[in-house]
Amino acid sequence: MKAAHIIEQFDNAGAFFGVRQESLTTESGIEIPNRVANIREDTGQVMGVVSTNYKVIPYEEGVVVPAANALADSGLDLTDANVNVQFAKNGGRMLGVVTLPNEKMFVDTPRGRDEHQLQVLLRSGHDADFFVDFRPGAIRMACLNGQYNIASIGRFKGKHTSGFDPAILQQQARTMLGGFKQAGERWAQWADKDLNDDQAARILGIYTHQPKEVLNRGAKGIAEQRDKRMTKVVNLFDRFKDHEAKEIGHTAWGIYNTM
Repeated sequence: MKAAHIIEQFDNAGAFFGVRQESLTTESGIEIPNRVANIREDTGQVMGVVSTNYKVIPYEEGVVVPAANALADSGLDLTDANVNVQFAKNGGRMLGVVTLPNEKMFVDTPRGRDEHQLQVLLRSGHDADFFVDFRPGAIRMACLNGQYNIASIGRFKGKHTSGFDPAILQQQARTMLGGFKQAGERWAQWADKDLNDDQAARILGIYTHQPKEVLNRGAKGIAEQRDKRMTKVVNLFDRFKDHEAKEIGHTAWGIYNTM
């Protein structure tokens, strides 16, 4: 029943439409080999041009149903689960965010206890550049920023190939959902781990793939870059020092929020 409530919200948002494939021809009638168009059946709109090897994975049975079943099997409290669905490219790309307001994590910070509500980000599409994507995370209620760091919990990412199996999505998603609360425990530990500026700069340097000279010089290397040009690592380090370190602490948890 809990799975049905989530599925119904996707249905009400218009996610469950049929898709057919049609061959492509030029104005002169020449058929283009090895390429087809994915057509939305209810509107006749083109959602993407793909290879003939591309497997159509409908949002309902291929993505939403196995994800909802995984949530129902997870043991998490799905009461009042809320689904927000958005579309792009005539429905050829879908982003669904399932929020579980009764599943919360708390992290102690200098400003008090940070509350996080658990979320699942679910994406799929009908063009060649989009995968089936199931990503658990959480939303920090103080600022409504999402925490979807892949290394923290995990992620399922599936290509549109003949080997795609919704049962595998459901199985792996169920396993990842069991890691939700373990992630919350890690976050609390990170909030207790103090970092100096050089350590913070090195972590951000690794995250942004900076060269060895920047990593070795830590904050001094970033200051050197600031004099020359603005880079991603400079912007992140400034955000850490000017905002996150003051808001939630000069800690590993502050760095995680910065990233």
